[in-house]
Amino acid sequence: MCLRITRNQQHQRQQSRRSQQSGSALVIAIFVIVVMSSLAMVLTNNLRQEDSNLSLDVNQTRAWAAAQSGADWALARVLNRGAETAVSACTGVSSTSLTPSSGLTSGSGFSHCQVALNCVTQTAAPGDDVSDRFLLTATASCGRGAAKAEQVIEVLAYD
Repeated sequence: MCLRITRNQQHQRQQSRRSQQSGSALVIAIFVIVVMSSLAMVLTNNLRQEDSNLSLDVNQTRAWAAAQSGADWALARVLNRGAETAVSACTGVSSTSLTPSSGLTSGSGFSHCQVALNCVTQTAAPGDDVSDRFLLTATASCGRGAAKAEQVIEVLAYD
């Protein structure tokens, strides 16, 4: 009989230990879930930030290309003006804004881009081999919202 009581006592002790351990397993499981959820949120935020940075980089490159195109367009207008005066050609350039529907190539490359042009003409100094000096400024903006980028290109040309 003494042996039986000992086995019963051991069995009760094991059950008591198991019930104490089952509570700690639940705490560990909740802790692991919280840690994994936190990691998932951090990674999601990082991916969103990287996506936003990539959009801004793409729009900066597009704005640079649009500003270059605008500067090229303005140079062609003032230097290939025919019988038009330098002041008149420069004024015509300053009143121009290029968009994908007018002046910039249409398609997805310059969508949501706009180029504002400005031209200032000055008479060259006496003794110079040129008659006119043009300062052309092309200011391009591409994108929307937080991903909007702007580039400015200035060109000095002589005629």
